[in-house]
Amino acid sequence: FITASDDAPGMLEYALTGAMTLVSSKALRERVLQVLIEIYTSTKDINYPALCQCYFILNDPNKVAEILKDLLSKSDKAGRSTAYQIAFDVVDNENQHFCN
Repeated sequence: FITASDDAPGMLEYALTGAMTLVSSKALRERVLQVLIEIYTSTKDINYPALCQCYFILNDPNKVAEILKDLLSKSDKAGRSTAYQIAFDVVDNENQHFCN
């Protein structure tokens, strides 16, 4: 029902916030994040910061690195600035094992 909504980006944001704040079961939260990743990657306008947040929570630095590499290889400034902002957010979360 998220993708059928009139406000799919808003529903995705709501679902991500709910998964992070309301779901206490780690297994369920991880499954919800996997489903959100599937939805994020199937949309035409991908919310890269939210997608990277999902991968960060799932502790998948390789996927975040792939996204950053793809964004940096784009010729537009928006892609590069998004990549830098995501990188700053990742470092700001202070998870050194993720950043190494």
